[in-house]
Amino acid sequence: MKSDQPIRMAIIGVGRNLMGMHAPCLIKHPRFTITAVCDTDPDALRAGRSYFDCLGYVTADAMLAAGNFDFVLVMVRSNDHCHIALKSLEAGYHTLVTKPWGINADEIGRMIETADRVKRRILFWAPVRWAADLEFLKNEKAVIGELQIIRRMHTTCSLRDDWQIWKRYGGGYLLNWGPHLLDQVMVLADSPVKSVNADLRQFWNPGDTEDAFKATLEFENGILAEVELTQSPIAFPNWMLQGKSGAICVRDAREAEVRKLKAPSAEREDEYRQNFEIETSRHSIKGDPYGDAKDVYDAIADELNGSSAYRMDSAQALEVAIVLDAIRESAENGLKVTL
Repeated sequence: MKSDQPIRMAIIGVGRNLMGMHAPCLIKHPRFTITAVCDTDPDALRAGRSYFDCLGYVTADAMLAAGNFDFVLVMVRSNDHCHIALKSLEAGYHTLVTKPWGINADEIGRMIETADRVKRRILFWAPVRWAADLEFLKNEKAVIGELQIIRRMHTTCSLRDDWQIWKRYGGGYLLNWGPHLLDQVMVLADSPVKSVNADLRQFWNPGDTEDAFKATLEFENGILAEVELTQSPIAFPNWMLQGKSGAICVRDAREAEVRKLKAPSAEREDEYRQNFEIETSRHSIKGDPYGDAKDVYDAIADELNGSSAYRMDSAQALEVAIVLDAIRESAENGLKVTL
């Protein structure tokens, strides 16, 4: 693709996620131009065509056959991600898939294999790699010494009643939130996952799938991590990092407290215990806790134009999916899963 021209983009699936997160960025992004949208729902299709002032198609097959674009964004229900992405790749288009990318690692592996075979790029939407709190922790974690424990929690308190509460559509909070939370923890740990022990629960949402999960991960470098999405009227800290010489707590993704242990004084306070001195600093984290969509799409354009690599490569996306599969297996069987 020529770097001096906008990338012609088509979108399959005109839903709340597209119109709430992607569309406001894409409509004014100088490096993309939307030439077509596709949706089986007439009202959604009409809204997408009107918003982007572009062509509209009822079926993905018709849109992919018509062409006049170079890049496809797949925004359909989770259970349709894989087969729609495969169609796009086979038709000759670079393809971006929103999370959860695929229902399982097998689907994501098939996308990667197809992209390699047809010599097209498959990209996976991973905006939290640009999250302000993650960037802060990457920069500050050395302050607390050798990292020992990571706790990552997202608290929500809501009742939803859409396709996300049904297994047949690939719903459930593990696939909805798991890719975001798990990927961030894996970035910080910077080591392969050794084992997984997990639990899935349904607090109060209707449907037939979980609305909460908790997973304990052991990494090959010895780091222990807890990754949790929970339903609660009390918001818990987003992050707790413990190192051998300190700790970091992040609340509301915006306020951080860093406590660093200093060497104890020379004089012992008593024969039983000598307390550490603690150096405390507080920080306001600036920026988007979910990643700025403009920055993410800039990185996508750079990848497509060959100027720089996207932050998440295919192997990393597949690794996240393998761990998500292990979390579900552990929860369903009540056993620790070794990878």
